[in-house]
Amino acid sequence: MRERIRDLLRRFAIALEFFIAGLLCLAVLYFTFRLLMGFLQVEGYPIYGTFESFLNTAFSLVIGIEMIRMTCEHSAENVFDVLTFAIARQIVIHHTNAIDNVYGIVAIAILFATKKYLFSLSGRHAADKKP
Repeated sequence: MRERIRDLLRRFAIALEFFIAGLLCLAVLYFTFRLLMGFLQVEGYPIYGTFESFLNTAFSLVIGIEMIRMTCEHSAENVFDVLTFAIARQIVIHHTNAIDNVYGIVAIAILFATKKYLFSLSGRHAADKKP
């Protein structure tokens, strides 16, 4: 009985994740359309006054796409990608002081080092197990 309930809850959680990913996908498509219309300066859509506001919206859409991937495919690589894009967005879009930029660069370097170390380690162990 417990196994059946556990399996039902697992299936419900997976279905809910895909539903949320679908909603995120619809939102990304909608805002991509709005971004394109604003870029083409179609009347009735927001016109981006600065390149910075355009980049802000574009980066947000990229992060949204990565969130969809992270929701559908549970992997550490997708989590690293989302974090990298979010930190890069913070560095590029928000003009903060130099120390905040250094912190962001160090954070991205730590993410890359961690990603390389974790994936090379897991790849090495997988290669060792093959005959």
